[in-house]
Amino acid sequence: MTSAITRFLTFSDEIILNICSYLRPIDVLHSFTRLNRRLNKIIAQYRKECLIISDLSYSRFLSLSEWTIPSIGSQIRSLLLNTKHSLNLLKILNEKIEFDELFVNIEHLFLILIDQNDNDEIDILLSKVERLQMLCELDIVTCKDSISLDTVSDQLIKVSIKSSLDQGISIHLSMYTIKDLVVTLKDVTNLIDILNSFTNLRRLHVTILPIHLQNSIKNVQKNSFDIIRSKPSEYLVDFHLKIDSIDLSFTDLRTLINPMTSLKILSVVLRANDGNYLVDEQWIDWLSDFSTINQISLFNSNKK
Repeated sequence: MTSAITRFLTFSDEIILNICSYLRPIDVLHSFTRLNRRLNKIIAQYRKECLIISDLSYSRFLSLSEWTIPSIGSQIRSLLLNTKHSLNLLKILNEKIEFDELFVNIEHLFLILIDQNDNDEIDILLSKVERLQMLCELDIVTCKDSISLDTVSDQLIKVSIKSSLDQGISIHLSMYTIKDLVVTLKDVTNLIDILNSFTNLRRLHVTILPIHLQNSIKNVQKNSFDIIRSKPSEYLVDFHLKIDSIDLSFTDLRTLINPMTSLKILSVVLRANDGNYLVDEQWIDWLSDFSTINQISLFNSNKK
């Protein structure tokens, strides 16, 4: 009796795609790219979806970087690169791949760069990221305490830069097309710099992690606030501030937020000893000038 043999290519496109759904996209691309025209067509969607490079061994990533990634890089629109648990991944990437020349059509880039031994390699990679002309969204989680970016893309509108450690980041950006910004900062001075520089922001979510008292808002020069007043954030509609390392006075908060003339959503999490936060008349007097606000939340994290 002869048993029937079912060959892989006898499956319908739908069944092959269903099989692929159980695999990581990077494995699908590595296994089926350039085998034949039919398979190339079937897995074409994987080149447009998010390519995830994460949790790879040294030898595995070395193999991918020499053949698979170079063969599909120009077709990738979204990329997630996670260096956690992947020893020397960034070093291989920087040595084997011209990132900005290969991923020329990247629109959405997510970088998880949390190995403190990779700081130099992170800087090399970010210098290449700056040259991605089609980039629309950039999301970075990093162990570095300082980030400086100056991108050539005029389409970049959404940026998130967060710390993987219990610390703020000194952030310097030259990306004036940004409309949506999420950042973890070291101090209020950096926040003021951002408000001065990015007057077209629509959404700004800021977390200021524990810092030394000498860097608090009490020691920010008064003319810094005057600069904010001269450059109102007239397009900002959503502002979230989490800052529990500074005793922010009610007056300081008003000074910080008053230039946000179009604000609709305000959320503040802070540590406050100022009794004015508990005086209804103070809020009524202040918010009467903000007819645009339709959602406000305030949480006092002070612990006595």
